[in-house]
Amino acid sequence: MCNLIFYLQDFLVQLEAKKTRVVSINLTSREVVDVTTEEGRRLKERLKVMNRRWEAVCAQATRVQSDLQEALMQCQEFHHTIHNFLLWLEGLETRIQQCEPINLGNDEAALWTRLRKLQVFIWNIWVLSDREQWSPKWIQFAFR
Repeated sequence: MCNLIFYLQDFLVQLEAKKTRVVSINLTSREVVDVTTEEGRRLKERLKVMNRRWEAVCAQATRVQSDLQEALMQCQEFHHTIHNFLLWLEGLETRIQQCEPINLGNDEAALWTRLRKLQVFIWNIWVLSDREQWSPKWIQFAFR
């Protein structure tokens, strides 16, 4: 992607440098080319062809630049999404570590409190993730 950006920038710089020549040729042709002669008409026709091709190249360069900008925006969005996902996973890992280990020697009330915390944790994971990955049977089991 970086190489493509570099090549496009270089191409646009070169295209801009050629723009002066194209404008100069068009201005000069108005003064120099005599359209009353056969040779003048041929030159004028070649000039029209050159101008159409020039416009096509400029239009294509603009499309490529727009497509590249859109791709860069999508990459930024993807990076942002991945970053948020990593932060979410780090939070989950921290919460999981806080739930471990479970001392089975605790009294029943403490174990029930721990179970409710785990159920809330599982519910939050289910709500914030792709729900279709979690089978309803598994969720029902977790909340008995």
